[in-house]
Amino acid sequence: MTHYATVWASRTNLEQRCGRAGRVRPGYCFHLCSRARLQRLPVHITPEMLRTPLHEVALTIKLLGLGEVGPFLAKALEPPSPESVTEAVVLLHEMEAMDVNDRLTPLGTILARLPIEPRMGRMIVLGCIFGVADAVIAIAACTSFPEPFITPPGLKRLSFAHKKFAGHRASDHLAMLNAFYQWERARNQGEEAEWSFCSSNFLAEPSLRMAAEAREQLKQLLIGSGFPEECFAPCGIRVTGPDERADMIVSLLCVGLYPNVCVHKDKRKVLIPGGKSALIHKSSVNLINKDPTFSSPYFVFGEKLKTRAVAAKTMTMVEPIHLLLFGSSSVVCYGGNTTMMDEWIPLQMPHEAAALVGGLRQAIDDMLVRMATDPTLLTQPPPHDDAIIQATSSLVSSKPTPPNLPALPPGGPLMAGPPRGRGFHRPRGSFPSYRGRGYSRGPGFRPRGHFNSGNYSPMGPPRGGFRPRGFGFRGPRPPYRGFS
Repeated sequence: MTHYATVWASRTNLEQRCGRAGRVRPGYCFHLCSRARLQRLPVHITPEMLRTPLHEVALTIKLLGLGEVGPFLAKALEPPSPESVTEAVVLLHEMEAMDVNDRLTPLGTILARLPIEPRMGRMIVLGCIFGVADAVIAIAACTSFPEPFITPPGLKRLSFAHKKFAGHRASDHLAMLNAFYQWERARNQGEEAEWSFCSSNFLAEPSLRMAAEAREQLKQLLIGSGFPEECFAPCGIRVTGPDERADMIVSLLCVGLYPNVCVHKDKRKVLIPGGKSALIHKSSVNLINKDPTFSSPYFVFGEKLKTRAVAAKTMTMVEPIHLLLFGSSSVVCYGGNTTMMDEWIPLQMPHEAAALVGGLRQAIDDMLVRMATDPTLLTQPPPHDDAIIQATSSLVSSKPTPPNLPALPPGGPLMAGPPRGRGFHRPRGSFPSYRGRGYSRGPGFRPRGHFNSGNYSPMGPPRGGFRPRGFGFRGPRPPYRGFS
């Protein structure tokens, strides 16, 4: 699980910052720490290769034809542990990105070429199949840059102008998507209309522009891989009433974000994997003053931040059927119609229904492999694939009645972290070399050379392209998530 922690920098980081003071003329460099703290700082920060999952690196190694993943990474100055390498390879096998001979599959080749986290890439390919490609690409682009929502002066939480973008949906992702689509309509009316829309709704125009540019580049990469242009037609959503497209988008978020799942308990408190408590981040539309009531207690989230307390950021409420169909790695049935997902999420449903959902999930995985092998099938899918698409769309749009909601045991369902299995990567604390220093990039764009790396000013429009989040930074997390 991606974990962002605010930590102290290393001494080598501080020495590197001193070079900026004398770049053009003599200057001074002030370090905001005491001399005693400076002496206690580590000399070097833990290399990113030793504290992050390696499945992205493994995909790049296979795409470039550099040989086997383990022997190649063993040549590094500080090679990762064999367990981490094995875990990355197993995850790629479970995602259908590598075959039994450790060669890239057609789906793996597509994921390796996309400058985005493989899980998010898999979500995008599924979005092409289910007719919501433009929306899921826009969400992936928006979550890869500083959030478009600006907190108004004097407030610590989002304003009503932001929360109205979510409508009746308890979803930060749909709120960003709705704001992005409305901003595009205002942008087509001219610069004055664009500026007025962003100003009145407290939106960051530079973030929206960068997201639009990234979305177009992602589309071009997929079109270059053989995907028909018809797959990327704009699709509007409704957030104030029933909408099958919005339901499908929410369900596909389980593909890109699982196992980042939390359970709402009361007010601002949620439970994350491992039975640990966390808070709803103050930048979420789900954070309200009164005691909230959600139709489902389950949420998927993009990031876990740790400052004074642990907070789940960028949250979207999902139904249990969404997790069962697109997120779970193992399903075990017990007596009394109790179905346990990954040994930590209990559901009350007939065992026959759980078996049917498992069969449908396998059919979706097989269809994904076929569509990735021949993307031209997306325009006119075969009858059996079309039946799978229709059945899935109908299933994710059905709303459960209150008796079918999951029954949470006392103390919550999160007694232990989910086991290894399909679509699961080990929580960050389990990596041997990780000690909480620094942070890693979450789902979003990673620098692969596909994009221009220009300068970005948080207070003005982008200049010369954009820079992916986390690019070129190896110290503690800054207070503002913009770029320097």
